[in-house]
Amino acid sequence: MTHIGSYGLLRLASPAPDYVDSDEEAYARIQMRENRVYRVVSEDGSYLTVQYGELEFRVWPDAFRPVASPAFDVGDVVAFEKGGQEVSGVIKEIGWHYKRDEHIFLIERDGRLLKKRYWSHDLRRGSEVRHDD
Repeated sequence: MTHIGSYGLLRLASPAPDYVDSDEEAYARIQMRENRVYRVVSEDGSYLTVQYGELEFRVWPDAFRPVASPAFDVGDVVAFEKGGQEVSGVIKEIGWHYKRDEHIFLIERDGRLLKKRYWSHDLRRGSEVRHDD
């Protein structure tokens, strides 16, 4: 079964993630978070290469738990309502809300990460931003 193109979570182990390629262990340990949603970009023998934004590293398939594909990806420009106005921002992080079984998005606007978590239904593609002249 191929995982390429699928999204999922990584099972984190403590203190060392023994399911990460040993050449990339230190790098991966710094970058991994339990609720991040990663995308599989390739399969290479015993490993899956997962991506999160510009980050990539190899993990064992057993560490990967598939979830639904998110409506948006890291780096996508999105529109949303803030303070009664329609504004835009960039998806900086995609997480997973375990109780609701759905994606949560953290957005950067004007160079600052917003504190609010957004759900898919709160967001639209950035090209849908309306500007009143």
